[in-house]
Amino acid sequence: MVVVADGPEYTATYLAPGTQLLFPATGFDSHSEDAVKSIASMAWGLRHDSWKGGGVLRISEFERSWSVQLYWDEHSNELRSWYVNLETPQVRTEYGFSICDQFLDMVISPNRQVWEWKDENEIETAIEVGLISQDRADFLRAEGLAALSDIQAEKPPF
Repeated sequence: MVVVADGPEYTATYLAPGTQLLFPATGFDSHSEDAVKSIASMAWGLRHDSWKGGGVLRISEFERSWSVQLYWDEHSNELRSWYVNLETPQVRTEYGFSICDQFLDMVISPNRQVWEWKDENEIETAIEVGLISQDRADFLRAEGLAALSDIQAEKPPF
């Protein structure tokens, strides 16, 4: 990703179409209960691939348990959606930034009025296999709603 902004309160990075990435290789669809179980059992590796789709701008405020990603359509270049990725707070490392995805996400329409939870099956499986607790899942849902509120209110940096 290309760093667009790196300040004391947030960072913004951009993922361009076709960027070479490493993805988890679990042998299962990336958003499935079997993939979560594979992660929990440490039965996975990494695979090389490229980003398919339009550009993605990721905004991460320090000390937040989420980042916001804006997805653009690969053909029209119009904003396709806002996306709240629930994760551990971003930490600076010698290589860049480190986060850990927390399975549950939120997809928000371009006008910020319509939204839905994404990957609820993944977080339920993560609870079942002990990757996260029910209390953590409840906390993440509350954080997702807080992110939605900030986005809809157009609070900085949104």
